[in-house]
Amino acid sequence: SAMGGGTLFSLFHIVMQGGGWQHLRMLAEKGDLSKIDKTIGEVSQSELPDLPLDATAINLGKFVRDSRPQDIVLGLVNLILQNIGVMANLAGQGCGIHNFVFLGRMVTLPHATDIFAEIEKLYRIKIIIPKNPEFMTAIGAALSIQS
Repeated sequence: SAMGGGTLFSLFHIVMQGGGWQHLRMLAEKGDLSKIDKTIGEVSQSELPDLPLDATAINLGKFVRDSRPQDIVLGLVNLILQNIGVMANLAGQGCGIHNFVFLGRMVTLPHATDIFAEIEKLYRIKIIIPKNPEFMTAIGAALSIQS
């Protein structure tokens, strides 16, 4: 998928009009998803089978002009990470894969483990995040040259 850290960082720059990765991390850490995303329970009149009421129904669904920047940034993080998890699940369904290894800087963001835990529960998959995931693609590229 083309959706990942570059997408998040570009959206962050559009919304926040600048700032680096550490600024993004700091804002996301202070964000509150309940102030920016709508849940199933907030949009459904009744319980839905196999969908928890606290699952995201609408990413950025509570956005208003005076939404706090930290909530918006966490909402963007949630939007991207949830979509990556959903795409992994859908791709894996076709070939019976239920375990996924996620790499890159994005998986180290605040709340990422909570977001992935919800995806694991919802889709009954396993998401594995190795130690130092932000360096794994570079290490893999270096190892592939040696082979």
